[in-house]
Amino acid sequence: MSTSKKSKASSRPQLSTEDIQANYSKFQNDLSNLASKIGELEQEAEEHALVLSTLNEALVDEPDRKCFRLIGGILVERTVKDVVPALQTNQDGIRKVVASLAEQYKTKEADFEKFKQEYELITGIMEELDLTSLVVVSYLSRRLHNIASDPSLNPWRSPIMRNLRSGVYEDVMKHLCVRTIVPRQNWIEILSLADPAVLLFDATLPNLKEVEWKECFERRFLPGWKKWKRDLSWRECFKRLLYRAWHRSQTTCTTDEAWTKYITLNRNGTANELQSTSRTFNPIAIFNEMKLRSNLHHLETHVRLVLQLADVRIIALGVLHSPRGTFSVNHNARAFLHPPGIETSSQMTYGNYNFAAQETPESPDTSSEDSYRAAEPLYERLVHPLPATVHENYPFLTPGGADKRWLGSGALEEDGRQWVGGMMLTAQITSSLTKRIEELPSLHDLDLVARSQYASLTWEDLAAIAPWMEERITKKIDGPGLGN
Repeated sequence: MSTSKKSKASSRPQLSTEDIQANYSKFQNDLSNLASKIGELEQEAEEHALVLSTLNEALVDEPDRKCFRLIGGILVERTVKDVVPALQTNQDGIRKVVASLAEQYKTKEADFEKFKQEYELITGIMEELDLTSLVVVSYLSRRLHNIASDPSLNPWRSPIMRNLRSGVYEDVMKHLCVRTIVPRQNWIEILSLADPAVLLFDATLPNLKEVEWKECFERRFLPGWKKWKRDLSWRECFKRLLYRAWHRSQTTCTTDEAWTKYITLNRNGTANELQSTSRTFNPIAIFNEMKLRSNLHHLETHVRLVLQLADVRIIALGVLHSPRGTFSVNHNARAFLHPPGIETSSQMTYGNYNFAAQETPESPDTSSEDSYRAAEPLYERLVHPLPATVHENYPFLTPGGADKRWLGSGALEEDGRQWVGGMMLTAQITSSLTKRIEELPSLHDLDLVARSQYASLTWEDLAAIAPWMEERITKKIDGPGLGN
């Protein structure tokens, strides 16, 4: 009995990674070709039916009436009674071919599903393992080895993302690049999101192509940081800026950036890119001067965490108030924090992500309904730069409680107030202190700006993280003033 089982097991073909990918692509191409052919024949059958419906009427009244049929690019004269049977025969033949192709499509689709289930089920089980166990399992058999090394299946991503989300890295993750069984695409996410100290001092970095290092750079850093590339390779530039971000998060050194730029959104629709000396840069002090000039110094300053990236986070400082009129209301401040059309009241689930539905005036209000809907998508999830896992759905709402941009309802913030006066936007370099503050229940207000270093935030950075503001800002002004 055991001998027969072994013979059956040994008779099962062991596919290599290349074979798996080739079979997968072949199934997809075959299904696509069949669907395309069925569509063409169905359209041809409909055309036959349309012509026959017209000729059948003439067949009753005038069977000898002349008609012309195109054969091989030449019009041939025939009578209605001669053409109708030929067309009917053609139509029946086309329908038989369509039925045959439909059966082939169903059979091929069933085989494809069986093929995917066989390998994806194993992949799903492997994804639940920790990285240490996955390394061991991947060498237990040739089949498991092939699945683990297949970039299209990639069972490594889930355990890697669990490490990145928790911030506690398994020892085996630090040296994954020495294992050729791990698909290289995983390192783009690791380099984009992992703690800089781990990458700099503990991990063995992979040998990636220049285009891959460029992708890692664009995912991890703000676009404005490209000014430091100059004639460096993308690999060298990535490593230098990673060290620079880590160094500035641990010290008060400002040698690399003597002036820190920030942006203000004015209530009249304009925006200014300003700068202040990095050694004494204090967003609270700067914003207090802004409040004094706007006669809002008696009101409390509110700070919002807008977006968390790997090394910096974008914060906004503003004033919440219940004004008597709309003159002092800053509509662009509201639009920056809450992209127009995205509301938290409607949630849609796509794959493993939850997205806020985008509401349109033509759509009915479904806030009280159990079934949700999403309108035509207006936004895409941010990739360059790549948000940290607490904001992975940005600009949509990320479930979990860390994304607290929406603290009110409708056009109002908490306690029914609105943003008034100017709003200041700046980039804060994260450190061990700021990361501990993120875990506090109150993820806003003055705790966010305590004892931190800051990096420049430029127009290029604003366009990357909030592209919808490009058409809302009426005028971009370099330096103070109204830009006249």
